[in-house]
Amino acid sequence: MAKNENDEIKKFIFSQTVIYLSSVMADKSNRLPSRDGVQDLLSEKFHDVYDWLLDEYNQLAD
Repeated sequence: MAKNENDEIKKFIFSQTVIYLSSVMADKSNRLPSRDGVQDLLSEKFHDVYDWLLDEYNQLAD
């Protein structure tokens, strides 16, 4: 597989992952009740994963 083709596949997987994570966080039925900061923890973890994915994407774009 050519490098360009491989990069396109990685970008596609990245975009689909971000769409999935965004939809999970937006769907209130998938959220845990906000007891003792549980929702805050989920939100923090989401942003950690999103930041990591964004860093990976930026490396692909270089």
